[in-house]
Amino acid sequence: MSKIEIFISKKKVIIQFFIALLFIFLGILFIFYPKEFVSPVFKSVFLIRLSGILSILFFGAVILIISKELFLRKKKGLVIDKYGIIDHSSYSSVGEIKWDDVISIKKNQVMSTKFLLVYVKKPNVYLYLSDGIIKNKLRKLNMRYYGTPITISSSSLKCDFNQLENNLKKSFEDYKMRNYI
Repeated sequence: MSKIEIFISKKKVIIQFFIALLFIFLGILFIFYPKEFVSPVFKSVFLIRLSGILSILFFGAVILIISKELFLRKKKGLVIDKYGIIDHSSYSSVGEIKWDDVISIKKNQVMSTKFLLVYVKKPNVYLYLSDGIIKNKLRKLNMRYYGTPITISSSSLKCDFNQLENNLKKSFEDYKMRNYI
C-alpha cells in the first residue's frame, strides 16, 4: 500500500476565513443597529444585540483558529498509510489513529456537510489527547452524538469528500486483508 498524503487547501481555508469575517460584520451590525433587524421572528432588540455579541465571539474564535491553520501549520492535513491515519485536517483532529484500533468507517451528513465517522476500539483514549479544553469538548460532543470522538471531513483538505471516503475505506480494507481481519 502506498502512502497517501492530502494537504490542507489554502483556498478552502481562505473561503472559510471570509465567511467568518462576514458573520463578524453581521454581528457588528446587530450590535449597533438592532432596530433594523426587528421582525416578527426577532422582536427583541436585546436578543438581536446578544446574537451580535455571540456571533462576534464565536466567529472571532473561528478566525483565530483559521489564521493559525493558514500561517502556522506546516503539517500535512491527512496521511494514510499501512499503519493507519494521521489526521490534522481540523481543529479537533486527534492525530495518529492506528488501523489496529479502527472498527469501522461510516459516512454521515449534517445538512450539506458530509464527514466520516471513524469508530475505534478504545474511544476514551482519543477524548483527551489534546492540550486544549475546547478540543476535548468538541471530541466529547462527537462521542455523545455519533458514538466516536473521531470525525474527518474534506472541508479543509485538497480533495473532495468522495476521494477522502474512497481512500480511507480502501486503505482500511487493504489493512484488513493483509491482517486477515
